[in-house]
Order: sequence, then structure tokens, then C-alpha cells
Amino acid sequence: MLIQKHIKISDILGWATDFLTGYNISSPSLDAQVLLSYVLGINRMDLYLNLRQIMTEDESRRYENLIKKRAKRIPVAYLIGEKEFMGLSFLVNEDVLIPRPETEILVELILNRIGKLNEKRYVIIDLGTGSGNIAVSLAKFIENADIYAIDISKAALNTAGKNAQRQEVGHKINFIQGNMFESLNQFNIKDRADFVISNPPYIKTDILKSLQPEIGFEPRIALDGGKDGLDFYERIISGAYFYLKENGYLALEIADGQVLMIKEMVDKFNGFFDIEIVKDYAGIDRIIIAKKSSDLEMEKGRWRRL
Repeated sequence: MLIQKHIKISDILGWATDFLTGYNISSPSLDAQVLLSYVLGINRMDLYLNLRQIMTEDESRRYENLIKKRAKRIPVAYLIGEKEFMGLSFLVNEDVLIPRPETEILVELILNRIGKLNEKRYVIIDLGTGSGNIAVSLAKFIENADIYAIDISKAALNTAGKNAQRQEVGHKINFIQGNMFESLNQFNIKDRADFVISNPPYIKTDILKSLQPEIGFEPRIALDGGKDGLDFYERIISGAYFYLKENGYLALEIADGQVLMIKEMVDKFNGFFDIEIVKDYAGIDRIIIAKKSSDLEMEKGRWRRL
């Protein structure tokens, strides 16, 4: 498109939608609207109240540049630098996974159980916090919470910290760089956590390249779950037992087709009960949640019931 002077919003939206359609973008009209709203600093509804408004040449150039980047399959969230999650706006970049709507189910499950526990203060561990979307959302909606948000990536933690400050909950969250539970040794929270939560990498290594091109822009470390997609689950399940209090909850997001294998891991460990599987909006088994059992003892390196 040659930049035109005095182009109307309606015309440039039409061009952008057609352009993205030609590159097989799945939601060309929506993406065109979101990116134009971002350039103009208005919401999408206001676009339709101002269709005859003339754009400046600078606005047109900026918009064209974003549309061409979107045609290269760069995710919209990375182009505008933010993504909504639980009704909150989160900063995102290529150092962090883009928050997904299905992960909101995990957060909502925790919030529902918080209402039944009646604890004076809640201790929550979020493994692989990424953008901090889970930890920050819980801190925002739980009045009394001490949250330990762990990630191996310093860059991801930097983004998560900014999101905590953005939502004014930084005082409730300890951001810790490290590898799973090892990084919690400095804190006195064994047998004290009400929740251990994680949305770990769970995509099989050999199918990563076959996914939609947008996935290729997200950090591989946050996606690659190894040969069978299960590399992180056994470590999380076994480690969580030592940090959860009696009847504390382990809650994990899982991929389509993993539920039987992960449920078997939880059953085999024998340290949890009341195992529940929760489906996402598409009817896919998405969350596994279980309570820590108290009647166990260690025998020959394995837990057994008393």
C-alpha cells in the first residue's frame, strides 16, 4: 500500500483486513481493529464512531508497519505490548508466554477455593510465572496473600515485576529466579503453602514446529515439555508435597491428551486425594487439581499411607 494522505479510518481498515486475509491470518478483521485502536489510542468501539475521521500520515505509516508485521505472523499481543487476562492488562514481550484464556480457569479455581478455606493469610507458590499473569491476578483478587513466583528466566521475571507494579500488588509477591522448588530453600515455607500452582511447558518437542507460526515467536523454554510433553510434571508433583500444608492444593494446567498420564503420576505418588479434572471452554481436559494427604510416611524412598 502506498501511504495516502487524507485516508479515512474506514478505508484503511478495509485495506488492512483484505491484506491480512491474503496472508491467511485467522482473524483479519479483529486484528486490524485492535492494531488501529492501538495506533490511534482509542478503543475499538470508538473506531466505528469515527469511521470518517482522517488519519495523519504518521498514523497511517505506523499502522501499515504493524499490519505488515502481523502478516509475518508476529502475535498481536507482542505488537501492542500487552494482553488482557482476568480483566487486567499485562505487559508482554518475546521474553514471556502470551497469557491464554484457558489459564483463567486455573486462577478462577483457586479463587473459588480461597472462599472456602477461611485462612487469615494464604501462601501460594507459582512455578514458572512468566509474565506473572497467574501470580499477579491472584495477588490482585486475594486480600491477604504471600505469593512466591518462580522462573528460571531473569528477563521473564523483569516483565512479571513490572506487571506486579502496574497492578499495585508488588508488595504481595516474591519474585525468585531459580529452577523449580530449589529456589525456595531460602524461605521457611515447607508444609505451609495453601496452593502450589503451575502452567508448565507441556508441548511435545517434535510438534513445536508444526504449530501455528505465531507460536514460534514465543519463548521455547516456556513451551517445550520434552519428548512426551511431561518433563516437568513429576518434579512438580513430588516437590509440591513438601511445601503444601495438610489439605493444601496442587493445581496444574495440562495439554489435550495428557490427563490420563498426569493423573496416573498423581495417583502413583500417593500423596494426594480428591483429584479433580476441569475442562476448558472447548471441552478439553485442562486443569488437574488435588489435595495433599496427611497420612503418609516415607518408606524405602517412597511415600506410603499409614
